[in-house]
Amino acid sequence: MPSTSAGRETFGSRLGFVLAAAGSAVGLGNMWRFPYLASEGGGASFVLLYVAMTLVMGIPLLLAEFGIGRRGQAAPVGSLRALGGPAWGRVGYMFVTAGFLILAYYAVIAGWTLRYALDAVANGFASDAAARFAEVSAGVDSAIFHVVFMLLTILIVVGGVKGGIERASLLLMPMLRQTDEPLLADGWAVRRDKQRICFCSDLF
Repeated sequence: MPSTSAGRETFGSRLGFVLAAAGSAVGLGNMWRFPYLASEGGGASFVLLYVAMTLVMGIPLLLAEFGIGRRGQAAPVGSLRALGGPAWGRVGYMFVTAGFLILAYYAVIAGWTLRYALDAVANGFASDAAARFAEVSAGVDSAIFHVVFMLLTILIVVGGVKGGIERASLLLMPMLRQTDEPLLADGWAVRRDKQRICFCSDLF
């Protein structure tokens, strides 16, 4: 039986909660949007500002959200209404609306990512990434993968906190790390080779 608190299902392990929280905090934006924004925004200076804003705003807001949920033991509307009064219930509806708006475009991007990943496993990475992205992000297949991702999301949510979200986090977050490590190593090797080529060209 899933663990419950005041009649509500909770995570079965601390690791499951940490991985689920990390998965919700990382987001696709940090994977596909952050690199080119960092390159356009000044490189290291952008990264330092990003880390500073994360420490000053991101972490306090995340902890506040955790605290409200832990104390209220209810959905966003119910927790804020219980802790701050009826007027704060409207803020809870804003949270729920924001979640739907984020899902509206994240699901599209996630569909592209799913399609690109499966294609990369089957056929390898395309030599012309821009042309391949134009193919992935358009057409009927793009809509199909969007629907597939939505169905997977619904399946996980229907499974509940322990059987759905926690189980998916325990499976997918380690997979993300195993996927990122070779990509990081390959990117570092390419950067090192480019630096070696530039150094050799300077000698001659």
